[in-house]
Amino acid sequence: MTLDTQQETILYFATENDVNGNPRRIYCAFDQCGQLTNGWDEGYEGYAAVPLHLQDKASKLSKIEIDAKTYRSFLKKVKQIAALNKKI
Repeated sequence: MTLDTQQETILYFATENDVNGNPRRIYCAFDQCGQLTNGWDEGYEGYAAVPLHLQDKASKLSKIEIDAKTYRSFLKKVKQIAALNKKI
């Protein structure tokens, strides 16, 4: 399931928990060209991990199952985007 927000689509991805039982789920925002523009690692926060203005809609998204390698790739890119945004 997707959530469109002003030229962005939000998708909710999940894989199996890590070896310590920690959840591996992430919300990712994509622009109209399919480029990853933002993301929020869910952790134990659930949909509260996304910005407040997106939480109602994020709570209704269905999970898209992915493998652990893809999850790590999304998480790495989201962290890079966050680091770039801090520099601005």
